[in-house]
Amino acid sequence: MTLRLSVRLLGMLLVVVASLPILQSGELPWPVWGVVAAGLVAGWFTSGRPWPRVYTVLLTALLFVGFFGMVLLSLQNGEWLVNSITFGLLATVARTLQQQSSRQQFQLIALSFLLMVAAAVTNPDPAFALYFVAYSVLLTWALTYTHLLQRVEEAAGGSGMEWKASRFVSGRFLLGSSALALVLLASSMFIFLLFPRLGLGFFSAQTRRSNPITGFSDTIELGHFGNLADSTRIVMRVEFGEGRDYLPPVSMLRFRGISFETYDGRSWSRRQSSPRPLRPGLDSYFEVEATPRLRPADYHEAEIDIYLEPLESENKVLFMPVRPIAVRHLATRFDRFRGTSRTFEQDDAEDLTIAGPSGTSFSYTAKAGVLRASVEDLQSLPMDYPRALRRRYLQLPESLDPRIAELAADVAGGAGNPYDMAVALVDHLQKAYGYTTEGAGETADPIATFLFERRKGHCEYFATAMVLMLRSLGVPSRPVNGFLGATYNEFGDFYAVTEGKAHTWVEAWFPRYGWLTFDPTPAAETPPQDSGFVAVLELWVDALRLRWYKWVVEYDLEKQLAVYTAAYNLFASQQNQVHLAPDLSISQMRAEMKKIGNSFRSPTFLGVTAALVLAVLLVPLVRRLRGRNRSRLSRLDKLAERLRNVLRRKGFPVTPGTTLPALARAGVASGFPAAADLAHLVVLLEQARWSDAPPPSHGELEVLLRRVERTRPLPR
Repeated sequence: MTLRLSVRLLGMLLVVVASLPILQSGELPWPVWGVVAAGLVAGWFTSGRPWPRVYTVLLTALLFVGFFGMVLLSLQNGEWLVNSITFGLLATVARTLQQQSSRQQFQLIALSFLLMVAAAVTNPDPAFALYFVAYSVLLTWALTYTHLLQRVEEAAGGSGMEWKASRFVSGRFLLGSSALALVLLASSMFIFLLFPRLGLGFFSAQTRRSNPITGFSDTIELGHFGNLADSTRIVMRVEFGEGRDYLPPVSMLRFRGISFETYDGRSWSRRQSSPRPLRPGLDSYFEVEATPRLRPADYHEAEIDIYLEPLESENKVLFMPVRPIAVRHLATRFDRFRGTSRTFEQDDAEDLTIAGPSGTSFSYTAKAGVLRASVEDLQSLPMDYPRALRRRYLQLPESLDPRIAELAADVAGGAGNPYDMAVALVDHLQKAYGYTTEGAGETADPIATFLFERRKGHCEYFATAMVLMLRSLGVPSRPVNGFLGATYNEFGDFYAVTEGKAHTWVEAWFPRYGWLTFDPTPAAETPPQDSGFVAVLELWVDALRLRWYKWVVEYDLEKQLAVYTAAYNLFASQQNQVHLAPDLSISQMRAEMKKIGNSFRSPTFLGVTAALVLAVLLVPLVRRLRGRNRSRLSRLDKLAERLRNVLRRKGFPVTPGTTLPALARAGVASGFPAAADLAHLVVLLEQARWSDAPPPSHGELEVLLRRVERTRPLPR
């Protein structure tokens, strides 16, 4: 392959590799990529030939028009990032159409690098790391070949570009340069981890693209349910902390979202209310309010760390384990500087939401309360409900089919307490009805059709039927949307909650304990979990993705302090260990910093300091030794450059690619009077510059150079 073709190919590959992560992100519409693909194909076939000047001027004018159009469009729709990337792609394609010189090739490399920067913003997926590694290797090759092309242009003109590329660069050199590029890339990770995160990542949200979430809205529309069973998109990832043994099995663990209160015969809705911020509690927790408030003796505590994915949802739902007690941020110390601070809020239905920027990932610790109440305790509770609660959660539509209340009375009317009523209804619905994800379509009364005709439905039908029957028996109740169950990831040691786990269940209110959970939906037949190679690979990739999000995409000053602290604790004594918890107070921070001060006097610290001081003292010595060789080489290079200038004035054909031995041979061939002195001088210079032989004295070289200078020029 010729040098010209190699340079063009590497330029095209750089553009393609930089564009692929942007394409994967889905930020740009498909017509843009159609234009880009057509332009790259055209550039491959047309860039080898020069364009008429009029075409070049026309293309430049179009780019200027496109730039101002991008600015005007961005002022109108506010999509500065998307529009800028689109213009950058079009400018890059325009550059691929003309690649006749090394200067144009360097411009193409610079444009491809800007595309790679844009890809880092638009595509935070771990796949970007693979693209970046490939781009780093290709960039090393492209810069090497383009630099050679530039030197060939200066020395041999256009004819040199048709020489074989292997004449300049061997495969071994490419392999070595690639290895060096990867080593430098790996070493740059230390700079990424240790350099203070005080740039844009500190003052702006570090996040990734949000996804729409299905199944959460202000209403439940019966008869319009989509099949979510096959949706494997992850909504949140869960890690268990203290109190794990008190929680139910993971398959029965619920993450509560939104409750509903008003039913109109076809759909559920919730009353709009102004949420209020949660009250701060102990250990950076915010206390969840509940009526009535549980006593500590009534429940066991369990902590769960939740990593919520960026979701596009009308309601910024704070998904919590059933029976939430408190919640706190996992890392919030610097959120206010990045514009990502959030507030936990709760409305009068006791639903929790997040106040703050939407469409961003969020992590928090939820404290759940697992009731200690026995069945006898719940059966002994009276039907004594506050008036406001009865008015709000005993509502029934006027057009309610009377058979629903009759069925409730037949199934649970004989129970002597609300708890036995709820259990009887759950048992009846699970045994007498079937589960299906297929909607019933448009019916005048969806629940009556479900109970008395179709006798099968999905979770929203079961929950609605139970709530209506409980309310007809005088028990305040409501349906709740959320997620049920999770899948364990053995590679990341966490549980993934997918969109297919969306579920609806029932909450009934009891004196002293408040809202308790009941699920009348029969267990659906779930296929066995795939354990093949592809399934294992997906688990491994998802574990890698969570680590990538934590420590690369959303790596901020908070996590950097954790890295610093972990590194410090490796050398600190046990009593001087530093623990930086979220939301440290000033006094606590001073106490932790005092520990660091105490460690400065430890033997380990003194030994490390002595080693660093010794290294610092050795640096000037090494530089001095290297400086001697550099000064020697610099003196010889200056002498060689003087000789070239002298010969140029004497009429020798000196070009940037002409070597000194070639000039000596030219002197002999042309009958230069001082050809012998010139040849002797060149031999001494070449040996001194490129061999380990002892250098000649500077005086000897100067004498020979003066003889050449005093000789008359070549005849013209």
